[in-house]
Amino acid sequence: EIPDHYGLDDAEVKWRRARVLLDAQVRRVHELEDLLGVQQCEEEREHLRSELYSLYKATFEAFFLKGMNKAMETAEVRESAPAGARG
Repeated sequence: EIPDHYGLDDAEVKWRRARVLLDAQVRRVHELEDLLGVQQCEEEREHLRSELYSLYKATFEAFFLKGMNKAMETAEVRESAPAGARG
């Protein structure tokens, strides 16, 4: 089963934690991408790039959890629907 394979037994709890931060993280990603488009010294660029890559990982994981929770909710609804109502 997918949740077991990806270690998502507590995906709902993880998603609730992640979604609190997600909007701010996405905004920061855009800020960092803009800053990296402007001339910076190499040391500053490395610092910004490091933060950006960490945020890419965090936001990817959050969106993954969001999608997995949505898929699991959909599967639960289908499983609980009467046999004739399943599509």
